[in-house]
Amino acid sequence: MQLINARAEGDKNPENNPDFKGSKAIFLKPAYSKAIVYQALHCNF
Repeated sequence: MQLINARAEGDKNPENNPDFKGSKAIFLKPAYSKAIVYQALHCNF
């Protein structure tokens, strides 16, 4: 599965407002949440 570049607010900011203060809804998307968790667990800082 390939993921495209997505905004952190997901579908919550349809107007693409740069001053959006809402939730980071991308974590609610199953495909992105799995990728984010995997990356967080396997990063080498």
